[in-house]
Amino acid sequence: MYPRLAADRLHDAARRFPAVVILGARQVGKTTLARSAFPDLPYVDCQDPTVVRGAAESLAGRAVVIELAPLAACEAAAGNPPVDWRMLWLKGGFPDALRGDYREWWEAYLRLFLERDLPQYGVAADPVLARRLLTMLAHQQGGILNASQLGGSLGVSYHTVQRYLAVFEQTFIVRSLPPYFRNVGKRLVKAPKVYLRDTGLLHHLLDISTHDALLSHPVRGASWETFVIEDILRREAFAHPGSQAYFWRTAAGAEVDLVIERGARRFAVEVKTARGDHPRIARTLESALADLDAERGWIVDQAEGIDRLGPRIARGGFEALREGTPG
Repeated sequence: MYPRLAADRLHDAARRFPAVVILGARQVGKTTLARSAFPDLPYVDCQDPTVVRGAAESLAGRAVVIELAPLAACEAAAGNPPVDWRMLWLKGGFPDALRGDYREWWEAYLRLFLERDLPQYGVAADPVLARRLLTMLAHQQGGILNASQLGGSLGVSYHTVQRYLAVFEQTFIVRSLPPYFRNVGKRLVKAPKVYLRDTGLLHHLLDISTHDALLSHPVRGASWETFVIEDILRREAFAHPGSQAYFWRTAAGAEVDLVIERGARRFAVEVKTARGDHPRIARTLESALADLDAERGWIVDQAEGIDRLGPRIARGGFEALREGTPG
């Protein structure tokens, strides 16, 4: 059992709205959260057609929606038994995947998702094509989307690729991280970056079974970037609801992995696999802060502790930062 960051917001929303909708990927823990948060309320299965016929009210304007993501590192560490962030990085944040053979679990999950779930979203899905597309995305993890190139490799149109990607996003499998635009005088990358949201799925598709295999795999950097970004955004969703996430990259190659916008305030996060306290890294991030009009920049790596690298720049190890959000 893992404590969930969503629990407090769920209770608060239930006091203010007649209905609360919990959205998230299949098997992410939605039912477990609802039943543990409201143990005295009756439980009904809305997959039963007779129940659905009696609950067709849309509740538009009367329901609040809460998205439940896979486990954040702080949630996994507080579980019984606790899970170290290195194991969470390898296996991903789905509770059942963490408890056993995550490769076996993900294979069963994928079959159900591709063969049963996709058709329910109106996609005349070819499970083989869908899996090939997911595998290609895994090999290009965190890359700039080029739907035409993906379609050409798969022998389908870019429209087909975009349709599949839209469904992957709706089902919380893929994150499309949009670029941030502010300085119109710079030539900026305009296409989104695409990530498989859960690193367990990423590693399964790339045939990575152990932490040692991950550390020696070419995807290690992109995987670590994914893990850190997703963990930050899982916490950000409850600490600062309504904030927006972007990346920033110029045509000349300057880049920030994650830009968090909270209203008029912005924060920049750069993710490094190795220790990130090199003066060049700090200078590059400091320059980006000016273009982004951001208050502060963080460099997140796998080392220990937190170091101040400048008036607005700090380096922090993931473990030291896992309880809070950039700010």
